[in-house]
Amino acid sequence: MPYAYRLDTDIKIFYLVTYGHCTFSDIFSPSLEPETNPVNRPRVKFIIDNTLGNLEVDTEGMKFFIKSMEDLKKTGFQLEPTVMLTTKRGLEIFIKSLDLLVDDDIPTHQAFSSLTEALVWLDEVENTQAIQNIRDELLEKLRSQYGPHPRFV
Repeated sequence: MPYAYRLDTDIKIFYLVTYGHCTFSDIFSPSLEPETNPVNRPRVKFIIDNTLGNLEVDTEGMKFFIKSMEDLKKTGFQLEPTVMLTTKRGLEIFIKSLDLLVDDDIPTHQAFSSLTEALVWLDEVENTQAIQNIRDELLEKLRSQYGPHPRFV
């Protein structure tokens, strides 16, 4: 499970970066932690950075995601804007389809190939430097834990 995340409550951003092979279940698992569970934390915008990852969309992860989103919606919880950074066209189409799976009226999931585009959609341009710093720190943590990424060797 090569991924790392940070919840920044000051700028209300949850940033998760993958670093190699991960499953959809892996990246959704932080929502089970008490501090990142939707019912316990402040509302935030999500950035899932898969530009250095190889995300496998597993059936169990999809079932858990859909059930969790449906359960949250029943409580009146509004789903938060989420972007996926990816260079893979198939994953981009999958992310766009998530809104259909959870039957949202307002698009809350989008895929982008660059952080700049994602921040414009999230209306977080003023926090660009802080978000870039979070990404850099998470990548450094992953590099120290898993070694250099094959793309940069």
